Amino acid sequence: REKFTAILINVALDDSLSTCSPKSIVKAGLQAAELDLPLNKNMGLAYIVKYKADAEFQVGYKGWQLLAKRAGIKLNVTPVFDCDEFEMVSDGFDTSVKYVPDLDAQEDHNPEWVNSHLRGVLVSTKENGDVSHKFVGLGKIKQIAGVSPSVRKGNYSPYTQWNLEMYMGKAIKYVLSKMPM
Repeated sequence: REKFTAILINVALDDSLSTCSPKSIVKAGLQAAELDLPLNKNMGLAYIVKYKADAEFQVGYKGWQLLAKRAGIKLNVTPVFDCDEFEMVSDGFDTSVKYVPDLDAQEDHNPEWVNSHLRGVLVSTKENGDVSHKFVGLGKIKQIAGVSPSVRKGNYSPYTQWNLEMYMGKAIKYVLSKMPM
């Protein structure tokens, strides 16, 4: 009850959510409380954002990492660019990955460069000693990101300046959503 109350106070202090329906705010607050993810924007774990007239709960990049950790899943996320040496070989069950980043060529601080050179994101998980690698290509990531209203409408979006972090977060969500947690 205390966490839910704190969440609602946090939402009440956010002017961007003042026109959202009360029902959507309560629903988003319950989702945040259920997952026990603080809405402190400085922590970057979870957010309640406005989509049209409703408030919607969103798990951030670091929030997905925390949820995986709580579930006993170790997680490693690696962006792969076209300047890097990357090879992934699988026989169906065992997968080996060779990744050699070209750190001198990478301009991961430059959103335009990221959009032009990102091949995808390698999400590696380890649970009970079992290691799994899933490469999420840029096309799939952009497909997932394309459902975001801020991307579709061209308004300010975190994809404008923080696209690499957003792409990594979408890749994590895509992989973890297929795993039992």
